[in-house]
Amino acid sequence: MDSDGSYDLTSAGLQGRGDQDIKRHRNHDAGFIARLASKAVEGERTVSELAVEYGVHQTMIHQWKKALPDGAVEIFDRGGKKAPEVDG
Repeated sequence: MDSDGSYDLTSAGLQGRGDQDIKRHRNHDAGFIARLASKAVEGERTVSELAVEYGVHQTMIHQWKKALPDGAVEIFDRGGKKAPEVDG
């Protein structure tokens, strides 16, 4: 323990969470997600290849790929019309 009552994590072999190389959560726009999910469905490249190329975790691509058919059904159920805007 230091004189100010704190602990020196570095000398103890530990680092504070802020010192680690942590990737931050990013919000992707719907167009990006749709394009990437479509590429995953096409199957020309593996999900692993797409993940490396676009810097997105494989799990996210798998989730978006799985959600794509349900989203397409909603579009056609609306008759291709844009969903109404909701005032927030």
